[in-house]
Amino acid sequence: MNLEERMRTMIRAQSKLSLRLDEISRLLSERPRSAGPQSGVSPGPAQGSGLDPAPVLDVLDRLDDARRSVADRPAVDRGLEGIAARLEGLLGAMGIDRRARIGVPVDPKLFRVVGVEHSPSVKDAVVIRVVRAAALRGTSVIREGEVIVSKKSS
Repeated sequence: MNLEERMRTMIRAQSKLSLRLDEISRLLSERPRSAGPQSGVSPGPAQGSGLDPAPVLDVLDRLDDARRSVADRPAVDRGLEGIAARLEGLLGAMGIDRRARIGVPVDPKLFRVVGVEHSPSVKDAVVIRVVRAAALRGTSVIREGEVIVSKKSS
């Protein structure tokens, strides 16, 4: 398969995904809003909507990986960025805040360190790659993230 055919395939896949996102957004907007948690107990997967945010979080993690691999192709990167923005909006509508920042000290309340890379130009324990984003609903961690942190070589 040549580059042109791959690009066409990616554009078709992006269009299909965009249509599915429109459908999911429409379904979310049609659902009645939950009255909120009762007696301090957090509701089900998506603020009482019955929707599980885990697949959306997993897709966003894969999109992050894909964007890193196409950094040299700005048009593809912009397309993936647009899809990621739509999914982030969907999570926001579900009351979920996804955390996936690099270049900051690791927050042990949100992330588990799964790897270390030696980097003389970066301070110790700074996130240099997010393997799996953390997710919060309010102040409650609903998914622990996984990161790779820096370590200065001795």
